Amino acid sequence: MTTTRQHIEDLDRDEWAALTKRAAAEAVAAAARLGTKPPAVLAVMAAMTEQDLVEHRNRFGPARTRLSPMMQVVEADQLRLAAERRAREALQDKQDANAAASMAQAEAEQSARAAEEARERARAVEAQAASKDTEWAAERAAARQALERVRAELGRARADAAADAAVARELVGAAEARAEQGIAELAAQRVAAEQTLHTLRAELERVRADAITAAAAAQEKIRAAEARAEQRVAERSAERAAAEQALQEVRAELERVRADTAAEVAAAHQQVRAAEARAVQRFGERAADRAIAQEALQQVRAELERVRADAAAEVAAARGQISGDVEAGQRAAKAEVDRARAEANKAIARAQAEAEQVRADAAAKVAAVRERADSEMAAAREQAEREIAAVREQAEGEIAAAREAADAEVARVRAEADARLAAATPAASPELLTIPIPPPGVRAHTGRIEDALAAVHQIYCVLEAGVADDVGPAGSVDVEEVRRLVKTVQEQAADLSQELRDLPAQYSAAWQVDAAAGYARAAANAYGALLQRISAVTEQLARPDEDTDAEVIELVTTMLTEHPWRTR
Repeated sequence: MTTTRQHIEDLDRDEWAALTKRAAAEAVAAAARLGTKPPAVLAVMAAMTEQDLVEHRNRFGPARTRLSPMMQVVEADQLRLAAERRAREALQDKQDANAAASMAQAEAEQSARAAEEARERARAVEAQAASKDTEWAAERAAARQALERVRAELGRARADAAADAAVARELVGAAEARAEQGIAELAAQRVAAEQTLHTLRAELERVRADAITAAAAAQEKIRAAEARAEQRVAERSAERAAAEQALQEVRAELERVRADTAAEVAAAHQQVRAAEARAVQRFGERAADRAIAQEALQQVRAELERVRADAAAEVAAARGQISGDVEAGQRAAKAEVDRARAEANKAIARAQAEAEQVRADAAAKVAAVRERADSEMAAAREQAEREIAAVREQAEGEIAAAREAADAEVARVRAEADARLAAATPAASPELLTIPIPPPGVRAHTGRIEDALAAVHQIYCVLEAGVADDVGPAGSVDVEEVRRLVKTVQEQAADLSQELRDLPAQYSAAWQVDAAAGYARAAANAYGALLQRISAVTEQLARPDEDTDAEVIELVTTMLTEHPWRTR
């Protein structure tokens, strides 16, 4: 078989193809004769041509050449060496893996120890942080309480100042409203007086000069009133400072009372400690007496021992005597011993009784001293509490009186300011119109009101520019600008009244409520005055001698007709 295979391997490609095809064809024919199905490989090879077999061999290469036994041994030895090398490499890899695992385990243990140490440090730091947080929380709580007290005092001071300022602004707003009313009346008079152009110009110049003079006089009076109001506020501040000083004096007196009470309590504690020291001294004296009694007892015991020794000596000396003498001596010795024991027991009993008496006396004295100290401390506390209550009541009364006096003075100043402003109001110029600006503390909810005032003010300025003498042709009013502003005013007018009514309810602080109410009244007066001015300017633009776009007049007239404030 080996020779046949060797011959087949020695064939060239064409011979090999012919031999292979012939062998495959014969195998297929033999299988057909035997009635069995030939293998698929043989059937395919029998169907292929010799050229196909050659190409297939060239494509996939010939079969592996069979080695000789010597070469097989050499190959087996090479395979063994390769296997041994792979085994050594695997063993080395295993050892490397074990070493790496050991190193990783050591590193993991070291990391675990480091993590445990880190956790311990973290727990220690957390404990320290917790203690510091507790301390800081206590400090923050104390600081917060102090800050709250300071804020409360500051809030009350600000509320008082804001209330005074709100009252002053309200008074000024009322004066401005009355001035606006006069201005509206003057505008109506000016429209009626414009029938003659030359007369109107002369009258207008005169009225402007008078208005400027009157405005200057009114502003001077208002500044004087504000100066007097500020002087009153300064006086009230001085009185408030005096009240605060009185309160500080009361607090200082309270601190002195507390210090005196603490001194009395300390003196009582000192008396208690002195009594306890005396009791300890008495107990020491009783202990000395007890030591003397113990010494006497020891002397009695020593005497007893001597008596016993003497008796024993006498017994030893009298042993040679007759038994009667011995018995008599023994009875005498026993009697002497009994007597000595009785005396020793009596001395011990007396010493114990004296010690008990000393203890009882010391306990009674200590109890009496403590009871007396407790009663004195209780009396001192009650006296201090009564004095503190009296001082507090007196301080509260003085504070209440100071507040009532301050409130009365503020009311009086407000009344005087009202009277002075009322007296100064007729002199105010009817030409002046002031648009109120809300205080900083209430501007959070006044944006829509300010926008509404700005819109009507812009309409008035545009229309007023259309009738001014020095602008040019009267027909130069921008129709689109007027249409945009009219649309804005119509959108804002629906909710303006409700916003003005609800404005004070947006705040909780009393001074903010007062300031919001004052601003709402001033804004309503200014808004109504601007509508009146717009109406007057529109009537002036509608005159036949004015060359104004009819659409502008129609837009403004429709806005005024449909405005909720003009239809009520």
